[in-house]
Amino acid sequence: LSHGVPVRLLPIPHGLEESATSMRSRRDGPFCITYLGNARSEKGFQYLPDVVAAMRADYLETGRARFIIQANSSMSLEEPLIRHARQRLSAAGEHVELLPDPLSLAAFHDRLLEADLILLSYDAAKYRRRSSGILVQSIAVGCPLIVPAETWMARAAPPGTAEVFQGFDDLPRACMMAVDKLPQLRDAERRAADK
Repeated sequence: LSHGVPVRLLPIPHGLEESATSMRSRRDGPFCITYLGNARSEKGFQYLPDVVAAMRADYLETGRARFIIQANSSMSLEEPLIRHARQRLSAAGEHVELLPDPLSLAAFHDRLLEADLILLSYDAAKYRRRSSGILVQSIAVGCPLIVPAETWMARAAPPGTAEVFQGFDDLPRACMMAVDKLPQLRDAERRAADK
């Protein structure tokens, strides 16, 4: 109750078909860590090259993981920072697939459905109470997550379905741990879907 008026929270719509979970399409090969959405500093895009570099030897070159990263940006004020990160990612080789253009809704859903892990590398200070449509869509299709600690996103993820990171220095560890724990994260997603 707020000032005597009943208040009810409404769910965030995810815009996916009811059958989206059954449409998940796991391809053979390395686990796919996917970053979707605009390339923005508040979403931690500039830290992704360091994550890729940290994972190169033990995860990427061994065939355990690969990255799909949406890299379009519409914020001209951040262009130098984002452009530098995009250049580093494009030089990362075959283990990183960059998506330089905005995705159609169908293409976005395809990328979401083929992901093994969704990386929400967001700035916790800016996203402490903010919601994320990508998080909601990831939960709707049963995809495990990598999210910042002490945020709405960390609280909204069903128990056991997300690996949390404590600041950007911790992001590479969280990504590696999520790959290592992926079977457990998936089991937790299945349990959450059954409830």
